[in-house]
Amino acid sequence: MDPILDPAKVQLFASYADHHELFDLFESLVKAVVVEQPPDPLQFMIDFLKVPQLPAIVVCGPPRCAISKIAEKISIIQNAVFISVNTLLLSAIERQSSLGQQARPYMERGQLVPDQIILNLVLQRLQEPDISLSGFVIEGFPATKEQAAAFQMKGIFLTSFVWIDCEDEAIMQYNSEILTDPVMKKEYHPKHNPPPQDAELISRLVNREYNARETVSKRLSAYRRSIPPVAACFQKAGVCVRFKYMDSDGVWGRQKQVVDEVVRSALGMKGATRAPRQFRVVIQGLPGSGRSSLAAEIERKYAFVHVSPKKIILEEMSSKSRLSQTLKEYIHSPEEIPDDLLLDLIVKRLQQPDCMNQGWVLEGFPNSKTQAAALTERNIHPNRLIWLNASQEQCALRLTSRRQDPLTGKLANLSAPQTTLPARLETIETWPKRDMIADADETVLARIQKRSNLKSEMETAYGYRKKVVGKPSSAATNADSFIGIMQEVNAEGIGEKDSRGRHVGLERLLEHVDDLLMKPVPAVLGV
Repeated sequence: MDPILDPAKVQLFASYADHHELFDLFESLVKAVVVEQPPDPLQFMIDFLKVPQLPAIVVCGPPRCAISKIAEKISIIQNAVFISVNTLLLSAIERQSSLGQQARPYMERGQLVPDQIILNLVLQRLQEPDISLSGFVIEGFPATKEQAAAFQMKGIFLTSFVWIDCEDEAIMQYNSEILTDPVMKKEYHPKHNPPPQDAELISRLVNREYNARETVSKRLSAYRRSIPPVAACFQKAGVCVRFKYMDSDGVWGRQKQVVDEVVRSALGMKGATRAPRQFRVVIQGLPGSGRSSLAAEIERKYAFVHVSPKKIILEEMSSKSRLSQTLKEYIHSPEEIPDDLLLDLIVKRLQQPDCMNQGWVLEGFPNSKTQAAALTERNIHPNRLIWLNASQEQCALRLTSRRQDPLTGKLANLSAPQTTLPARLETIETWPKRDMIADADETVLARIQKRSNLKSEMETAYGYRKKVVGKPSSAATNADSFIGIMQEVNAEGIGEKDSRGRHVGLERLLEHVDDLLMKPVPAVLGV
C-alpha cells in the first residue's frame, strides 16, 4: 500500500467502488462493446446501461435426474422462458423445419445430433421476441465443450451456469425402480411417486429397458466425460455454481428444496467477480451452528483476520492490558460482556492495520439490531453476512455432545459420525464434557433460547441479499433492486470434529460459502 495515502481513505475509496460495483460495471461494458463492435461505442454504452439485466441461465445435471423439471420450476420463479433442447428437437422435427429434417435421421437411429444443428436450433430460439423481454433458462445445452465454446463465440454470456450433481449409484438405483404404465405413458416410483392402489393399473406396470442400470450407466459415463470441460468454460467466466446432492436420495423427493437453494444461492445475483474486494464478513447463527469452525476455515483459506468476542478476550489477556482482569470472568461467556465495552473492543480490533489491509471475518457479533446500528455509527460496515441455518435441536445436540479425552485433551463430538476407531477411542462416550458448566444441558438451552430472535434481528439490520432481474414486479423499483447483505446457507450437516479431528460436512458448506464470498454485494445498506 502506498504510504502517502491514508489507509482510512483507501478503505473508503475501496468501499465506494465495491458498493457501486465499478469494476464489474466497466468489465461488462468493455465486453459488450468488443463483442458487438458498434459504430458509436459511446451511444452503445449509454443504451446498454439503460437495459435491465435479464436472466440468462443454463441448468445442467446428470441424465435421468429430474433436471428438466427443476429447470422449468426455476424458470417460473425467474419469470423467464424455459427452453428444453429435447423439446426444441421434437418440435422442429414435427414442424418439418430445415433443422428438424437435418436432425430427424440422427434421432431415428438413436444417435447424438451434431453440435452445429443443436447450436443453430438454440440460437434460433434465442432470437425470438419473448427472450428479449424475459430472458431464458435452458436445460440440456450446452452438452459438449464445442457447444459451450460456440455459444460464447456467438456473444451469448450467461448470468448463471447451474450444475446440479448426484451420485451415479443413486441415479442408477432410482431409475431401476421406475415403473412405467405403457397405456397412459406415465412413470411411477415406489418411494417418491407410488402408483395408485388400482389393481388393473398395477398389473400393467413394467420396467423399461431405458431405465435399466446398464443403459443409465452408459449415459452417465458419456455425461461424466463431457461435463468437466463444459463447466470449465463457464467457471472461467465466473458464473458456474455447483450443487451436490451426493446421498442415496439425490434430488428426488426434495426438488423444491433444490430449487429454493439454487434460487437463493446462485440466481438473482451476479456471478463471481474478478474485482479486487475488501472483505468484511459477519458469520452468524445460533450457538452451536458452526460459526467458529467456518470462520476459522475462512481465515485459513483466505487469510482474512478472524475476529470474535472470545478471541478478543484472549488477546487482551495475553497482552495483559488494563482490561485483562475485567475480561477474565467472561472467558466462558463472551456474550455476557456489557454492550458498550464489547463494542469498543470489536471496533478497536477491526480498525487495526491487519484487518483493514487483509479483510476480516467477524464471528458471533453483532447479536442484535441495536449492536448492528452501533457498528454502523462507528463506521464499521460489513459487506457480507452469512447466516448458518441449523435447527435449535441440532445446535443443542452439538453443544451438549462435546467431549474431551482426559488423557490427551483431544476434543470430539458424540453427534459427529464415528468411523472405525482405535480401541481406546471407542470409549469416547465415557469422556467428560468439554466444559461441565458451559456444555451443561440447561446452560446450552438457555444460550440458544436467548438467541431465538437473532435471525430476525439480523434480517432487520442488514436484510437478505437479493437482486431483482427480469421484468420488475410492482414492488420492485430501480432504487431497491439491490437489497441487503444477508445470505443463508444450510448448516445442518456441518457438525463438529469427530474423534479423528475431521469436520463433518464442513467441506460441503465451504463450497457454498466460497461462491457467496466471490459474488459482489453492496458494501452497506442505504448508501
